[in-house]
Amino acid sequence: MGRKKTFNNIYIPNNIKTITESIKSEVQRKEIQFPKELGEEHLFDLKLAEQTYKKVGLVKAIVDKHLDFIISPGFYVTSLEPKAALLINKFIKETSFDQLLRQWILESCIKGTGFLEASFDGKEFEFRVINSTSMYIKRDKNGIVEAYNQYVGSFEKFNPNRIIPFTPEEIIPLDLGKVGDDAYGIGLIFPLLKTVDYMASSERDLHMLMQRKANAPIHVKLGSPEEPVSAQDVTGAGQTLEYLNNMHEWATDHRWEFKVVDFGNIGEKFSMVMESDKETLFMAAQIPASIMGQANIPEGLAKSDAETWERRIESLQGAIEKVIEEKIFRRILKANKLDARVEMEWGQPSESKVNQRMTQLTMLLSNMQLSPQLRAMLEIEIANVLQFSEKWIKTLIEPEIVPEIERDKEGNIKQPEIPGEKPQAAENIKELKKNDKWFIHEGINTEDDNLKLSEWINFDYIGYKEQILNYISSDDFSSLRGYNNLDYALGKLNENQINQLRNVLINNFEGNGTIYEIAEDIRKLGFKSVYTINDKGQKRLILDKNTRPMYIARTESTRVASEGILNHYKSQGVEEVRFLASISQRTCPICESLNGTVFTIQEAQGIIPIHVNCRCGWIKVFHESVKGQIK
Repeated sequence: MGRKKTFNNIYIPNNIKTITESIKSEVQRKEIQFPKELGEEHLFDLKLAEQTYKKVGLVKAIVDKHLDFIISPGFYVTSLEPKAALLINKFIKETSFDQLLRQWILESCIKGTGFLEASFDGKEFEFRVINSTSMYIKRDKNGIVEAYNQYVGSFEKFNPNRIIPFTPEEIIPLDLGKVGDDAYGIGLIFPLLKTVDYMASSERDLHMLMQRKANAPIHVKLGSPEEPVSAQDVTGAGQTLEYLNNMHEWATDHRWEFKVVDFGNIGEKFSMVMESDKETLFMAAQIPASIMGQANIPEGLAKSDAETWERRIESLQGAIEKVIEEKIFRRILKANKLDARVEMEWGQPSESKVNQRMTQLTMLLSNMQLSPQLRAMLEIEIANVLQFSEKWIKTLIEPEIVPEIERDKEGNIKQPEIPGEKPQAAENIKELKKNDKWFIHEGINTEDDNLKLSEWINFDYIGYKEQILNYISSDDFSSLRGYNNLDYALGKLNENQINQLRNVLINNFEGNGTIYEIAEDIRKLGFKSVYTINDKGQKRLILDKNTRPMYIARTESTRVASEGILNHYKSQGVEEVRFLASISQRTCPICESLNGTVFTIQEAQGIIPIHVNCRCGWIKVFHESVKGQIK
């Protein structure tokens, strides 16, 4: 073989003479015969699928169960570019995108393909979910979409003027279960229709028989071989029985014999068929019966079903997020001239999944014949599942490896000097906040929690909002962030949690929310309690998870507002700022001593909050002053 050449980093042998310039394979199109200009015909009766969803309770439950499991974990976006994340989060909030997404996915579940109309007027995007029943796709022979057409009129009296054309850029399709060359997806209901028809037929027959045979019919035998009766007598008796009711009492001679006709247990004749149809329905929908609450099975099998179901939901979420990232988020970023990428993430791993993995690992560890190497590997895996690290496990066994906390001669944690007019004031304050004494804070009136953000931080931040939001988007939240599994075990936040907290602060600073509203939003994120490690290598509680949301809401609101206004002052050429304490009966001695102290912009950054629940701020120095003195 001759020397290889490269083409876009792909090696191609010399004996390959040509490279095709475009796709040549064709698709099988099923175009509507009349009116042909609409495009390709639907794979099934979409109106029937919609009516089935509305009228058949079991089918509706199957679809809704899929939808709830897909949407209920929630979602968030991440990006290496803070402006991109800020822009997409703003879009999600302003358009109520979660509700739009639910409607869009529901259309694709019922009808195979959901159609989202996207409109951009040069300033903002507008989206609307279209009824898929009225939408048609027009493709060329290679399967490339040429146009989308909507027609809501009657086909019996076709009116071409009622066709609404859309360019490929104006419609975003979401396919569910697309097969081969089909233009549309098949959704969840289409594969169920035959079984649903069988079940409906069985139920209809069962109820009809039950209605007809609710009261056991009576058979009357007239005459005997020795004393036969005439046909006229039989007819007369039958006519008499037609008017039989509960008030009738009969007196007959020996030639009348009454018997009740027993048809047996009618339900048993249908139960096996109907149960079989129900099992077939669940299998076709790829949903375990245990998820629908229809199976009495062992716990182990139920867990296996739950795992299978979780993998199905994850596969659907993956397909959905790919469309959203490429067709919606990327388009918004491009329109705003941002060359960045955002990633859509769904929720967090469930507690049951973590517990199940832990059970498997601990059972393996109980085997005394494990080699030391394998045992160490299992311990590391357990540490990862619990968000611990190998270092933390070793710490529990060998406490002496925990670094000693710096202490003074009396054994107390060494504290930096209180800053003010003393040398290196800014550095001393920042050092103070590095250890857990920072959690000693001034008293707070709970009525303060109902304050708007502008009231909490003691200034109208609207004029500085852009700088504050930019700071929130770009800040790494180092005081709350964990960098390894040991940090996470002590209550520090991982990357996903940091992004969720960032979204909460952005949303509330956008709308001037209250401290209570911020705390409630944070509470929903489920942050853990905060611990530190004492000098014996043991965990010590610093902040309980129940009170932590309010602490974060108060403290982080003050911090990001402070840093945002410092960035604003810096952009305006301000060189010095004055510390402005929130003076009250609850003001701590440190903040009170700092009130009026002048710092440079660079020194001021990272100082506020002085402590948890701090409400201090900065004001620019308008005239020449000497650092540390009030003029």
